[in-house]
Amino acid sequence: MNILIIGQGIAGSCLAWELKRRGSEFTVADRPVAETASRVAAGLVNPLTGRAFRPGWRQEECLAAAEAFTRKRNGN
Repeated sequence: MNILIIGQGIAGSCLAWELKRRGSEFTVADRPVAETASRVAAGLVNPLTGRAFRPGWRQEECLAAAEAFTRKRNGN
């Protein structure tokens, strides 16, 4: 099965990286726009605070997953 990823922002890039690691077939479709949120964010992880800057109900789980992903990606 060939998987189609729409958008190569932070989420799309992470998904593509994980699919490649697993040996899955995928295609990434994205518009060639220079000024995107992912480029401005420079790879920063959103702490899931929402509009009121309060921690989200799954913040701990999501940040733990982001840390594990970063460690795997960096070979640690």
